[in-house]
Amino acid sequence: MSRSTEEYLEALYTLTQDGQTATTTALSKRLNVAPASVTEMLGKLAENGYINHERYQGITLTPEGYKLAEKMAANTACWNASCTIPSGPGTNGCTGRLAKWSMSFPTKAPAPSVRT
Repeated sequence: MSRSTEEYLEALYTLTQDGQTATTTALSKRLNVAPASVTEMLGKLAENGYINHERYQGITLTPEGYKLAEKMAANTACWNASCTIPSGPGTNGCTGRLAKWSMSFPTKAPAPSVRT
């Protein structure tokens, strides 16, 4: 699943928490993308069975879409709770396990080796 798909599902999860339907305009504003881009992605999400979308009626998550979106929202909340403002060089703004994990990745890709 692409990161873009995850972002749309998570945004829909947030927008529909009060039992309301989401709109293309609300998604466009929340994700800072053009309405045409939202419409295109909504078609893909509907094809995959993640949303119900009736033109001019709003957007709701299907049970499958809801489960995925809920999981992504929980993961985001966990990540946000584990991150703070950077407190020192090399921390990537994270503390504890996440700081150690994120620091284990190189900041620059190693130069490719050349065989002759």
